[in-house]
Amino acid sequence: MRIGYITQDLSPPMKSAELPANEAARQNRLEQFEILDSSPEKEFQDLVELASHICGTPIALVSLVDRERQWFKAKVGVTVSETPRCVSFCAYVVAQNEMLVVPDASKDPRFADNPLVTGGPQIRFYAGAALRTADGYDLGSLCVIDTIPRDLNEQQLRMLNLLADQVVRQMELRLLSRRQKANVKILSESEEKFRQLADHVDGAFWLHDVQTNRVLYISNGCEKLYGLKQEELAASSDAIFRVAHPDDHGILKSLFKTPLKEEFIFEYRIIQGDGSLKFIRERAYPILAADGTIVRACGIATDVTEEKRREKEREEQRAQMLQNSKLSSLGEMSAGVAHEINNPITIILGMAHRLRVLAEKDKLDPANVIDIVGKIDSTANRIAKIVHALLHLSRDGSHSPFQELTPGRLLDDILPLCTERFSKYSVRLEVDSGREVSFACRSVELSQVILNLLNNAFDAVSARPNPWVKLEVHAEAEHLEFWVSDCGPGVPADLRARIFEPFFTTKEPGKGTGLGLSLTRSIVEKHGGKIWIDEACEHTRFRIRLPLKQAAKARAA
Repeated sequence: MRIGYITQDLSPPMKSAELPANEAARQNRLEQFEILDSSPEKEFQDLVELASHICGTPIALVSLVDRERQWFKAKVGVTVSETPRCVSFCAYVVAQNEMLVVPDASKDPRFADNPLVTGGPQIRFYAGAALRTADGYDLGSLCVIDTIPRDLNEQQLRMLNLLADQVVRQMELRLLSRRQKANVKILSESEEKFRQLADHVDGAFWLHDVQTNRVLYISNGCEKLYGLKQEELAASSDAIFRVAHPDDHGILKSLFKTPLKEEFIFEYRIIQGDGSLKFIRERAYPILAADGTIVRACGIATDVTEEKRREKEREEQRAQMLQNSKLSSLGEMSAGVAHEINNPITIILGMAHRLRVLAEKDKLDPANVIDIVGKIDSTANRIAKIVHALLHLSRDGSHSPFQELTPGRLLDDILPLCTERFSKYSVRLEVDSGREVSFACRSVELSQVILNLLNNAFDAVSARPNPWVKLEVHAEAEHLEFWVSDCGPGVPADLRARIFEPFFTTKEPGKGTGLGLSLTRSIVEKHGGKIWIDEACEHTRFRIRLPLKQAAKARAA
């Protein structure tokens, strides 16, 4: 039996299936398959014929539920291509998100007055399995229909579900095939555009076929960049290894062996004919098909030798600024340090003079000698600590390896340079090194950071009544914090945003370059940490937070 048309009005008084909660997204997903109103296709027709045969029904449909209609991609037993959604049985499958079986529609209150039941095609039996995508959207159903009441056994229902899964699979394969064909066309057009643009790129542009491992194109800028002919590089990707620095072969090999998944930026060196080095930066990009498959890789190689030279100059300037800042900090401490060394030297000289007098009078008592030598030894150690701190801070620590140490050990290299200056001007210095934990840092650089903050605090409060400065260490689970506080009223709100800018200073002319806090922040950030003003504190407080364990990136900085 074949049904070619509907014999009565399809605007029924009965209640239609409700819209699913995700209707907008479901409709969008259906439209993504680009299948509505397409021509008949054998793959889908075979599935409805198989469903009709297995279930023994005269009608079988692949029904896709559109906004206002249900459209039949494949059909057996009918000639119409669509019916209104308001009378659709399949709309109930979409709404209830599961298989629908109606043994006798004339006795089912949902369908008894449906025009497809009361008139042609006189539907009695209906069974529909959801066409459900992998991401959970029901697009319609694979349904079987009969004009007499009946039912399906368990095996038939199972087969209907399996066939519905195959319908969705065919839809996915169909979409993939269409997009692949479109991609081939787009790639062909794109490659031609690439070729036209590539010769105007500053550097060298290349295009590589991932599947065949073949260089499809390389621009004429390669000769200037590499000193190699286009034909040489196009013939084999190995040509680049003839001019690349041997130490950089590894990164080039990884590029050719490992498929690109995202933009990849790397640098290597070329040995020029005169033996000098040229620095090359490559930006490589994958070209993806619609299904995410990588089909091409392209890249742009540029000469960054001049950029590297400028970077080196900037690094040298930064190192010099760090050294100048360090010397400035030491200069501010110099009077105190000189006094700190001079006092113990006076003590040593006095003890030595006393020993000589006792020796001349032949009155050396062993106990007395031990006492005097002990005082000399203690005083000499005091001087040694100060000299060690000076030597420690005077070194260039910007390229030193990270080392494990405790906050107490770090402060031992800083405090001997501060105590005399603070004491001389009656600035109370309180130190709380907290619990002993181990953390990784460049000790010379971090010593400079803390010394700079202590100097700034001293300058800010030394003229205030009852001045004090406090240095605290707070250990957390994964971080360590250094707090440098003073009795000042805090940094004004309008200065907080600028205080870490290079050359910004609130000191009088001639008393500061404005580089201290800028360099301090730079050092802290290279340690993977951060520095900020604690606005919650009623006084002035700078806080430094550092990770206890340094990441590989920070260690390489």
